[in-house]
Amino acid sequence: MNRTQHMKADMLLLGYTNEGVHALIDIFVKYLGAGHRVVRHNYDYVVEIERLFGNDCGRIALLHILIDSDIIDRKLIEQYI
Repeated sequence: MNRTQHMKADMLLLGYTNEGVHALIDIFVKYLGAGHRVVRHNYDYVVEIERLFGNDCGRIALLHILIDSDIIDRKLIEQYI
């Protein structure tokens, strides 16, 4: 899912979004491709995002990670965004 799709999913499921959170989580995609998910796609990073930017941004980070990890069905969400 690209950044725009992630942001649309935020709006659908949370009612708000923050592009900067998605940029931070996926900053290594240009270097690692799909393997970027081994970096910053974990609970500790959600906690760090919350500490830096507040609870709403922590929820955005968590949703991003849940979608990228296929815990939340990406294809189902894509039907509604």
